[in-house]
Amino acid sequence: MKLHRILTLLIYIFLLAGCIGIVCLVSKLAGPELPILVEETVETAETERATPSDAGEETEEETGEATPSDGAETPALQETVPAGKNKWWITEKTEPESVVEEPKGPPEIIFASDLHLLADSLFDDGEAFQKRVAADDGKIIPYVSPVIEAFLDEVIEAEPSALVLGGDLTFYGEKESHIQLAQKLKRVEEAGIDVVLIPGNHDINTKNAKSYIGKKAEDAEDTGPEEFVEIYKDYGYEEALSRDKNSLSYIWELDDKNWLMMLDSCQYEPKNLVTGRIKPETLLWMQDQFDAAKEQAIRVVPVAHHNILDQSRLYTTECKMDDNLDVVELLEDNGVPVFLSGHMHLQRIKKHKPEPGADDGAYGISEIINTSFAMPPCQYGVMKWAEDGSLSYHVKTVDVEAWAGRQEGEVDENLLHFDDYSRRFLKEVMAGKVNRELEHLPDEHRDAMTELYAKVYYDYCRGEAVDGKEVKKSRAYQLWERNRPDHRYRMDIDDMLGDMTKENFVWESEPEW
Repeated sequence: MKLHRILTLLIYIFLLAGCIGIVCLVSKLAGPELPILVEETVETAETERATPSDAGEETEEETGEATPSDGAETPALQETVPAGKNKWWITEKTEPESVVEEPKGPPEIIFASDLHLLADSLFDDGEAFQKRVAADDGKIIPYVSPVIEAFLDEVIEAEPSALVLGGDLTFYGEKESHIQLAQKLKRVEEAGIDVVLIPGNHDINTKNAKSYIGKKAEDAEDTGPEEFVEIYKDYGYEEALSRDKNSLSYIWELDDKNWLMMLDSCQYEPKNLVTGRIKPETLLWMQDQFDAAKEQAIRVVPVAHHNILDQSRLYTTECKMDDNLDVVELLEDNGVPVFLSGHMHLQRIKKHKPEPGADDGAYGISEIINTSFAMPPCQYGVMKWAEDGSLSYHVKTVDVEAWAGRQEGEVDENLLHFDDYSRRFLKEVMAGKVNRELEHLPDEHRDAMTELYAKVYYDYCRGEAVDGKEVKKSRAYQLWERNRPDHRYRMDIDDMLGDMTKENFVWESEPEW
């Protein structure tokens, strides 16, 4: 009996062992591989997931891992997860997230024209240069280079969307002058501000490029159209949205809602002419650009060197384009609000009337002419776009004195006192011209008459308003009428006063634009 119980117990033990063995075998056959340890672990439920920008920038505090030199305790291993199925827990190596730029507001441009830079290597203070300056129209040629430096400092500080230059970049198209200006403009681009420009009638194939050293004025190398584009390729041409194959005109994208239509209005083939025009083929290209702009709800502002409207009683020839009426018609057919130009060396603003006697509120394109940057007091324009799409424009003067005061070492006294010096410079140049026409008059009369002419001319060029009636009551004007009533300079004074009935420093587009 006892033996029977022992046998029964052994049978139960063998059966139990067999069951356990079967269970283990089945588990091994059906179960997963041994867990594979990976660097990435599942955080506990209390730990937040990192944002994409956090990836790759974990700190010791975030990972809980100590370096060997810390002497800290090794933390307990976190729960690992088998790899091989859904790997959402593994951090993928991705490109760094791009920095999201803050939304930009409406664009703003700084516009200057007629810089007339003469390269430093092409002149000295000798007789030939002094003679050339005296024969000029008052441009402050000896100091254009430092004034440009002061101007570019202001541009960089203002951070506009673009610096726009309206031609006559050089004195008379000297290749060295173009190269020097292009080098100066590099620092504006390096500051993140686009520079876009077009030629003027002084820039290409002028055949008047000269150097003025000592007593001699000698020929200097001038610039052809292909060379012009090569020198300034980084300033509009290489990144243009569209280029006209018949001229050096192109479209510049100011932003996703606005384009600048940079128009080459110059005539330099087969020879250079002072007057401007837009080629018939270019007019067709312009219309194609307007059509493309309309499809994309883009606003277009055109810029050219030559003018489209009569804006001066004093300068009645060689200023407006030969085909100005065709250009005005094209622009107005496309609802363009404003046209920017230079060339005339006067600060002028005028709205075109589609027909005589039209209401002042009737639509017509406005033209803003920037005076020559090289003419004292050295002005430039600022145009701003508002949120509603309207435009505004105002004139600024380069603060040369402040710039000169920041320079290290010895600084030219004329730059440190530039406001007074530049005003006297222009007046003395113009007075010298007039004075030579007033021989045989008493010195007292001649001095008063030349002073009046020079003062009116200075204010006229900068766009000032002057009370003509008060001027004509002055003793100096009365001397003109008494001594030289029919002289051309006396007529010039009347023409200038006739144009100076309002200031030309501020403009705003029509609200409906």
